[in-house]
Amino acid sequence: MLRRGLKGLCGIALMGTLAATDGTYAATVSILSGSVEVMPNEAIALKVSGTGFSSSADGGDFTISWDPSVLSYIGFSVADPPWDTSFINVTDVATGILNSVSVADSAFGGPGAVFDIGTLSFTVVGGIGDSTAVSIADGLVGWVAPGVVPITTTYNSASVKVVPIPATAYLLLSGVVGLVAIGRRKR
Repeated sequence: MLRRGLKGLCGIALMGTLAATDGTYAATVSILSGSVEVMPNEAIALKVSGTGFSSSADGGDFTISWDPSVLSYIGFSVADPPWDTSFINVTDVATGILNSVSVADSAFGGPGAVFDIGTLSFTVVGGIGDSTAVSIADGLVGWVAPGVVPITTTYNSASVKVVPIPATAYLLLSGVVGLVAIGRRKR
């Protein structure tokens, strides 16, 4: 299994070296949550997916960045299937960067494929009013189709904003306290 994984990653690196021109394929890789409002100390999960691939994707490599004073990295869970080989470089997560998330599977795909890549998990460490973009971009290699054809890829990032507990929660809490007080008074 390790040998297969190393072959896949070497294959992605080779594809990136050989791919010198833009391909004729167009695709989008997105962090699906778009704009997210979160509360302090909350754990959040952001799904990363691909759409609009006009050819099957043999694999891809991308980077993800965020403000580490707002979000603390927990992990990236790769979707399997479709990806059976992956590598995630976590050496710079303390500075808010995943330098390389690489996925591969030569048996995957189909025209117009929509697929999950994985789920990015964080704990919110920022205070109320803090915000960050969770940005995604091509890595060293980008995405490639069979025959080492580069896939031109557009990336859609997400934004995360830390907000206070909604006012309705305080209203509900004060109502419950009032009901308890009335119940005690009647005894």
